[in-house]
Amino acid sequence: MAGSLHVHCTDADGEWYAEPAGGGVVVTREHRKGDAVLRGPAEEIAATLRAGAPTGAVEGLGDPAVLAAWLAAVSG
Repeated sequence: MAGSLHVHCTDADGEWYAEPAGGGVVVTREHRKGDAVLRGPAEEIAATLRAGAPTGAVEGLGDPAVLAAWLAAVSG
């Protein structure tokens, strides 16, 4: 997988940055610009990650190919 993902909760204290590294993924709790962004309420972000596509009030921003790759990798 190429590219980084920034996850930003709008209704709770939570921001994460994830990036591929060494055949795995490194996730840190921080505000940092990613190649793609998921932004919205925490519950909707969780639903988006399960569904593999933005749901409800979640915005998917940035590079669409990077966002699609992340969602495909974590869903299901």
